[in-house]
Amino acid sequence: MPFAALLFGAVAVFVPLLVQRRPAAGRAVTCGVLLGLATLVRSIALGLGGVLAAVLVAAGRGPRARRGAVAVCLVAANVATLAPWVAWATVRTGVFVPVSTGGPPSVRDGLTFAVRTKGYRAAVDVPPGVRALMTRIEGRAAELRSTGGIARVVAEEVARRPAAGVHLLAWKLVRSWYATDSGRGERVALAVHLALLPLVVAATRRAALGRRAERALALTAWAVAVYCWMMTVVVLSIVRYLVPAVGVLLALVPVLWPAARGRRRRARDQRAVGSSRLETTGVPSPCQPSVNPALSGRSLNE
Repeated sequence: MPFAALLFGAVAVFVPLLVQRRPAAGRAVTCGVLLGLATLVRSIALGLGGVLAAVLVAAGRGPRARRGAVAVCLVAANVATLAPWVAWATVRTGVFVPVSTGGPPSVRDGLTFAVRTKGYRAAVDVPPGVRALMTRIEGRAAELRSTGGIARVVAEEVARRPAAGVHLLAWKLVRSWYATDSGRGERVALAVHLALLPLVVAATRRAALGRRAERALALTAWAVAVYCWMMTVVVLSIVRYLVPAVGVLLALVPVLWPAARGRRRRARDQRAVGSSRLETTGVPSPCQPSVNPALSGRSLNE
């Protein structure tokens, strides 16, 4: 919950930077601080400041030099927020700690989840080639204690089994949207995301055709979502890492409300125009029942 609140706050502060003709440095600093605090809560946000800074330079308004300077302010504020913790942890441990030491274990877990049940995971049914690749990687556990070691092992094993490597990557890309650490409740998570997908797609399309602020929100939301998705693929690919990103995407849904109100308003206007024409010309509407004058007069005489 604290991570999601900080992430949503950073997005809310960042979006106006893409709309302003002269992006405000103070707003960028605030965004950087919020992202830094979010990273201290959950290290998956470590590179998000750089991603949003790149989005600002590429899609912001105003002179490119100013956009670059404001982007530097965002990244500098992000780094300054993290620096005290990184310095303290590095001094205490005697090794450089980039926010967290949980990176290599998480990456290893994401590469071997089907062959390491940890005593609580349900069995994961993966293709034989992927299982063989995971078993080979797990067999070199002594080399998987650092990011460099993991990269070397993965490169060597995938070079021997390229098809299995591609299959594992595709498996992790898809599992990120529904898988759980225990392997339970995955069908429910998948059903929820499939139900939300048309809504998010419709809102994104509407925002892309809407005002600049709506386009800025859509661009920011998808930048955050894609970043979180890629980070989830790198580590253990489970849906809980994507929940905050899904929340950011759902922030696009209110964009659909003005369109719905506009359609209702146009329908009311058309009905009002039809009624005014009826009063002016005396021609009955096709939906209005006709009355026989003879019968009407006889009923009045009686």
